[in-house]
Amino acid sequence: LYDHFSKPAAWRVAPHAAEVISGLASRGLVVGMGSNYDSRLRSVLDGLPELEPLRGRVVVSSAVGFRKPAAEFFAEVVRAAGCGPAEVL
Repeated sequence: LYDHFSKPAAWRVAPHAAEVISGLASRGLVVGMGSNYDSRLRSVLDGLPELEPLRGRVVVSSAVGFRKPAAEFFAEVVRAAGCGPAEVL
């Protein structure tokens, strides 16, 4: 299972996810992803072109040393987003 979930083909992206993400980005919103997954997430994302707009701002708990819901994890999300805590959704 570990190897299986390291492959992009093991994952499905919601049908309209790419359209929603692109629409948000085109409105000037910063888009990204925060996850409790592990370091395999980056290679999984590399194989999912519909999630490309998120790649520049991915916070992975195993990389930052804190899992959601730790305040330290969300502090890293704020840093990656480049905006204030009250501006992150």
